[in-house]
Amino acid sequence: MAFTFYIKLSIYYFLATTYNSLQNIMELPKKGSFVLPHA
Repeated sequence: MAFTFYIKLSIYYFLATTYNSLQNIMELPKKGSFVLPHA
């Protein structure tokens, strides 16, 4: 029970951080300081 809850929590956390980073990437061109990060 706790293991599945931990898996769901980690998945939700991963999705939230990914969505937040995507929003930050989308906000960059609006500020006029669009810099591509070097992977």
